Amino acid sequence: MSIPFGAVSHLLGTLAYLILAIFFIRSRYARHTDHALITACTLTAIWSLLIALQQIGLAIPFEARYSLEVIHNAAWMRVLFSLLGIRVRDLSQQSGARRQLALGVYGLILVMLAAGALRAYGSASHYISAQLLIVCHLALSLMGLILLEQVWTNVRGFNRSGTKFLGIALAGFFIYDGALYTDAMMQNAISPVLWDARGAIHALLSPLIGLTLINAKRQPLGVQISREFVFRGTVMVLAGLYLIFVALAAWLVQAYGTGWSDTAAVFIMAIATVALLLVATSARMRARIQIFLGKHFFDYKYDYRDEWLKATRQLSLVEEDMDSAVINVLAQTVSSPGGMLWLMNEKGHFDARRAVNQPLPRHGTIDADADILVYFQERDWIVNLEEYEHDPTRYHLMEIPEPIWASQDPWLIIPLHTPEGLIGLVVLQKPIVEQALNWENYDLLRIVARQATSYLALYNAQQALTSARQFEAVSQASAFLVHDLKTIIAQLSLLLKNAERHKSNPAFIDDMLKTTSHAVQKMSRIVEQVRKPVQQEHRREVDIIRILREAVTEAAKRQPAPELSGELRPALTVADAGQLKSVFTHIITNAQDATPKDGEIQVSVKQSPGWVVVFIQDNGKGMDPDFVQNELFRPFASTKGVSGMGIGVYQSKAFLSRMGGDMEVSSEVGVGSIFTLKIPTRSRLAHQASPQTDSAGVKY
Repeated sequence: MSIPFGAVSHLLGTLAYLILAIFFIRSRYARHTDHALITACTLTAIWSLLIALQQIGLAIPFEARYSLEVIHNAAWMRVLFSLLGIRVRDLSQQSGARRQLALGVYGLILVMLAAGALRAYGSASHYISAQLLIVCHLALSLMGLILLEQVWTNVRGFNRSGTKFLGIALAGFFIYDGALYTDAMMQNAISPVLWDARGAIHALLSPLIGLTLINAKRQPLGVQISREFVFRGTVMVLAGLYLIFVALAAWLVQAYGTGWSDTAAVFIMAIATVALLLVATSARMRARIQIFLGKHFFDYKYDYRDEWLKATRQLSLVEEDMDSAVINVLAQTVSSPGGMLWLMNEKGHFDARRAVNQPLPRHGTIDADADILVYFQERDWIVNLEEYEHDPTRYHLMEIPEPIWASQDPWLIIPLHTPEGLIGLVVLQKPIVEQALNWENYDLLRIVARQATSYLALYNAQQALTSARQFEAVSQASAFLVHDLKTIIAQLSLLLKNAERHKSNPAFIDDMLKTTSHAVQKMSRIVEQVRKPVQQEHRREVDIIRILREAVTEAAKRQPAPELSGELRPALTVADAGQLKSVFTHIITNAQDATPKDGEIQVSVKQSPGWVVVFIQDNGKGMDPDFVQNELFRPFASTKGVSGMGIGVYQSKAFLSRMGGDMEVSSEVGVGSIFTLKIPTRSRLAHQASPQTDSAGVKY
């Protein structure tokens, strides 16, 4: 006599879960989850043994097989509830969400047990068909998958590895059972192949549950329930039940209809699917479900941590339109479709700055002395316009400005406060689903409003700083132009000063013409720079020593006259000749300004491979080391008081840096200063792609 495969399959399942139950008992864990696992493994072993005995040929009553089928599934549901911290015996002490969730699942299990009992013993057995019991089993499998998905979603990070293998095993149970009963509902009979293989499938998944025992020695199992869990679970349960009833309706049409019943069944399924998608994507329906769950399932309406993180995430991701982001984050908190933002202007009035899902008013300014602004400056309260219309005395009979009433469906007025005072208002539209507000709504709105205000104030400060920097750039450009013009004026003034004494001297006339020509050329360059500020420098090959001689010669017209010495052989570089000469001229002129007429200014040159180093030394009044370190190379810093622009040294160093050179300064008050200009030669510039050394090779 051969043993049926179904018997062997379920005997394997019996052996596997009996071993698991023994191992869990020997581990002596006292946690609620471990007790639930022991119970589930034991009941699964008994259930599998009962099916194996039936396969061998023993007469096992239907009510025993059916009841044990439901009870062993309920035991695995209990494992999931234990992971969520839900205990049946403590339901009265659980929060609303957990209590309702457990009552719903165990209510379904009790209904299934009652239906099985009525079918076996009751007088109404003819009303309870096998098809109805199959639908109940399918619903239970769907419920198990929903619970499992929410356990995985809400598991704490360090516990995920502990629940992973258990989750895979339970997913295998519920998916297989779902496929089994779906096939049975469609074929109007349970598939013998799927039924016989069920025990082997359970045995195959048992090692994963054993791995859960191993992981449990290292870390406990546990998850935390959340509002999102309840919302998503509710949506999935409703969608699953809806699809089950639609499938049942299609089956009834197909079973009892006429020749067009198959087409009608397909049509019903298609229409039902479209309807489900429309409802699932409805913002109004989502809001209704959230309000219902918050009211009936939780002690508090909001998960404040999640709301805070969500608001912070939305505000921190904004790069440009912070005004709209502030409206949106407040509107989403109470399911409002939009609103309007008023911000204070420089005169203290409040202008309508931004609107979401409504147009900006043509006349949207609120006067600085409006009652509502005085009210908000004294209180950090939120004004509910529905309450105001019903009883204005709640808000001290203040007058609501016309621009607020003119906005679309005004509902809540939320003040935006900073430590400095009131900076704005947000008026939200009436929500898509009517809802009653309590202290929780107002507290959350105030919290989110403070966060949004801080981001808005920071954003406005950054915008103001950007504008200030743009004005600063324009101011610096103007200062550079004024500095160059000031230098030209000084040259021409010197000519006029000496003209009375030397106007009959032909040499003076020649020098005057030459200086005037130079001034005209420089003025032309300034005009060109104003017209084309981004125009590149006119770089060409020039002789550093020749340009230095010209600068020294021109500067010699003033006292003290500079003296040039050192290695004066030609040295070529690539640069804008006019700007290089301006660098020499400016440093020498500064030395003359800081040195008495009987003082000395020495300009010396040293050359090394790739570099020309120019030393400009004076014995003038010198500079404080702190000024040299922190101020000298910054624009608008000067030792000349109001007569100096403080940008010449800054420009000179910037020009040398662009060339690849550098400028260094050493100075002592009452002793004098030394400016060291390091200029790269043509050979150095040609090899800048592979620079050798940053040193000029000169010992100072």
